[in-house]
Amino acid sequence: MSGIITRISTLASKNKLITTAGLFVAASMLANIFNWLLSILAGRVLDTDEFAVYAVFVSILGILSVPSNALATTISRYYAYYSGKESSSDIKALINYYKKVALILGVLGVLIVYFTNDYIRAFLKLPSDSMVVGFAPVAFFLFTAAYFRGILKGKLKFGIVGLMMIVETFTKLILLFSGYMLNLPVLVIAIISLPLSWSLASLIGFLATFENDDKTRITKKTGTLEFSKLDSHFFMTNAFFASVGMMLMNSVDILLVKHYFSDFEAGTYALLSLFGKILYFGGGSFIELFVPLTAKSHAKNSNSRNQFFKLLVLVSSVAIPTLILFLSFPNFTTYLFLKDKGYLVIPYLAPYLIATTFLLYTNCFNAYNTAKKHFISTYLITAMALVQGALIMIWHKSLTDIVNIVLFTQVVLFVLVLFYEFFISPKHSEEKSTSSLWTKWSPIWERTNNNV
Repeated sequence: MSGIITRISTLASKNKLITTAGLFVAASMLANIFNWLLSILAGRVLDTDEFAVYAVFVSILGILSVPSNALATTISRYYAYYSGKESSSDIKALINYYKKVALILGVLGVLIVYFTNDYIRAFLKLPSDSMVVGFAPVAFFLFTAAYFRGILKGKLKFGIVGLMMIVETFTKLILLFSGYMLNLPVLVIAIISLPLSWSLASLIGFLATFENDDKTRITKKTGTLEFSKLDSHFFMTNAFFASVGMMLMNSVDILLVKHYFSDFEAGTYALLSLFGKILYFGGGSFIELFVPLTAKSHAKNSNSRNQFFKLLVLVSSVAIPTLILFLSFPNFTTYLFLKDKGYLVIPYLAPYLIATTFLLYTNCFNAYNTAKKHFISTYLITAMALVQGALIMIWHKSLTDIVNIVLFTQVVLFVLVLFYEFFISPKHSEEKSTSSLWTKWSPIWERTNNNV
């Protein structure tokens, strides 16, 4: 394992977009293959009712990922920024402070899941409270993995981040397959695999960060420490809202369907969401590159928009062909993945996948703007996610209603984000930001901290 980490780290050390993107894409696509196989296997070996329960735990994992993703985004953004500024003192202050934050949040996450066990079980109609108790440790490992992932992305060590993804997804896949082959309770195995897989991902992150610490020092010293806890908290708060919005967009519909509909209908919608995840996480693998690469360019006062469009092309190169494949051959693709159960989702497949595509591109623009500390798109995502949840709570007579609401909210959100990007968004770092309407609308705190 140590040899693999060393080799990937050496390859990833070159500061070139094609190298970092290529390494990360290769690793993340392999992880996505494991993830797709896991989803297909779960869809086949679990009954429809059991798959609905499994989808609920995956959605809870998505909820817990909200603050952990905000933590990783904050660390990666500031690490890459200070790396661009060649400020080792700021980097040291950053990692020392957020090490404590990650540990505290991890422990709090476990306690929150444990003490809300009864409420979670009752609201989501889960068959056993022991499932929630066994699932709870995942919160701690999510935050520790996020800490290491943030540092590695800030160092542009995307190959290692991809390796963490591979280990996490492969662990879940092999455990579920082994449980099925050994006639063990596959639902229990699937749920327990979630904290186990993230614990191994954390271990990989720890080994990679520790091993590369002495090899990636930045020698330049700065007389004044730029790192500000308050400023990074402001950024992490906005990253948190962005993660909240994305989590709600990806999970709240599944949770509300599980609450309002029968187990069979909830299972059908969970199967539908499986195809959305295949599309989203295929093209969305590249989104991990947006924040650190943009932040580093921003630190050097270089134009990051050309790089952004290159990354957008990479996203499209995976997302668009996947969408066309599913829409052109719905019967073949659904049967290929889920056999006869796949036919249940065909009436809802086209609008749901189109909605997922809009969400994917919205998140691309959001990640790009977040790296530059422009947060209007973040607020839009969170607000529209709440609107989507409210609409589902009002109109939920059928699954068709749910799918139409999801499509409507994603289209409106994408149009709003595009309007912001091309008509309101701040000018790039090499241009005068004072000419933008943002200067008048942005918070005083953000305007006074543009140098970070």
